[in-house]
Amino acid sequence: ETLQANGVRFTRLPVERGVGGCAWLEAPAHAFACAVERDARAAVGPFSRYGLRWTDAFVGLSTCGRHMSAHRVSGALARALEGIPTGHALTAELMAHPGYPSVPPAG
Repeated sequence: ETLQANGVRFTRLPVERGVGGCAWLEAPAHAFACAVERDARAAVGPFSRYGLRWTDAFVGLSTCGRHMSAHRVSGALARALEGIPTGHALTAELMAHPGYPSVPPAG
């Protein structure tokens, strides 16, 4: 309601395909990612009722902190795009937060 009342039409919906199967996430990080995704899925109905929109794909829960590497981001993007027909345009969000490289100098 508040977002709609203030003209916000787009919001983040952090649902990342395959995040539950990311074996590299430690138990607390895995639980956090799954809880965030569960809350996001619960928000779909209310967001839709108020006309809010979000990207077609989201990546970032599985690549937080030291887990953000080119290899993991590439894998997460590949999972997000699985089954999308070639040539089909979509929107995607890559959630990234500033920090320190986890594997200097590559990140």
